[in-house]
Amino acid sequence: MDDPLVTLYRLDGDAGRQPDGENTFHDWIILNTRIITDPDTQQNKILIPLQAGIDDPDARQRRCFIPRHGIRHLTKDGQTLDYVICFQCGSYHLYRNGERATGGTIGPVDFLRSFPRTNKQTR
Repeated sequence: MDDPLVTLYRLDGDAGRQPDGENTFHDWIILNTRIITDPDTQQNKILIPLQAGIDDPDARQRRCFIPRHGIRHLTKDGQTLDYVICFQCGSYHLYRNGERATGGTIGPVDFLRSFPRTNKQTR
């Protein structure tokens, strides 16, 4: 793979887990998708803030897990890293190449606040 690729997902956490299919992201219904192709935006507005949120020592996890955000990162070395995120309870699940790998707490990640809530795909 030449260039990494980042895709943002707006998820319907209120609908609960669904059978995995074409319109789901790790069992959660996809409401909106945005593919980010600009390398600067990928690194400085998404991946670095995402890691900062994961590393946030003040992040506190509650128990609801009603995810409304997802991020897919196709890395330069061909790995697929999927993050399913619930900011309401401050937790995330990480999937590596389709398999659940880890999870934990996550603090605020500002770029996701501007992600449209509409049911359309944007780039």
